[in-house]
Amino acid sequence: MTPSDNGRIPATLCGLWGGIDWKKWHSVMPKDTPHPQGYKLVQAVKHRRDFDRLYKYKKGESYGIPYRILTPKGIDNLLVAGRCVSSDHLVHGSIRVMPACYIMGQAAGLAAHQAAETNVSVHDIDVKKLQKSLLKIGAFLPNAKV
Repeated sequence: MTPSDNGRIPATLCGLWGGIDWKKWHSVMPKDTPHPQGYKLVQAVKHRRDFDRLYKYKKGESYGIPYRILTPKGIDNLLVAGRCVSSDHLVHGSIRVMPACYIMGQAAGLAAHQAAETNVSVHDIDVKKLQKSLLKIGAFLPNAKV
């Protein structure tokens, strides 16, 4: 896959691969190993910088998704993400799109890991620690106070 001629950034680079630290990835892989999407490291870094400059929300342009919508009431150690979360129809209209589903899935995976590591229910994990983990991989959490 190569960038399109009009200079737009491929969605896979902005979304699915957006949280990967390419310098770390290349430091553990042989130097001639190509980027998983066919990009060279320099191209990936440039596209990421362009994406952050052009397409990231600015302060006040978005809202956060609370962790509690991933944990259904009355069922212990179950996490849901994406279109399966519980919300009213107005909110569901905006959180069912791929970027929101992606970050909810990432949060659910990290929460499951944290719950297993600390031997607590997913309802009782340290949400601040989860937010720090998400921020560390580059998640955009506009309401996080960590």
